[in-house]
Amino acid sequence: MRGLEARILFAKGIVAEKIFGHDSDESTDLFDRCLSAAYVEGYADFALGFARAEVPALIEDVHGFPAAWQEGWDAAFESFVEIEERLAQCEYDDYEYE
Repeated sequence: MRGLEARILFAKGIVAEKIFGHDSDESTDLFDRCLSAAYVEGYADFALGFARAEVPALIEDVHGFPAAWQEGWDAAFESFVEIEERLAQCEYDDYEYE
């Protein structure tokens, strides 16, 4: 399910915040990991064909998650464009097939 990993890490971060405090290493680490998970999911969702506006429902209401997801989507798009440009520069006419 799209967005589930980031949402679970977010919930764990809230629990860690209640147990260890707002600025604890545990809660900060979990909140950083959930933003990273949203970024990675955005990157993967580009490869799966989702549009940039299709932020997963599980993360669209959490502050910072949609932006992290879209940053991941943008990074995947930029990588794709770069690969396409490199492929377009290749000249296959000189290559002899055996």
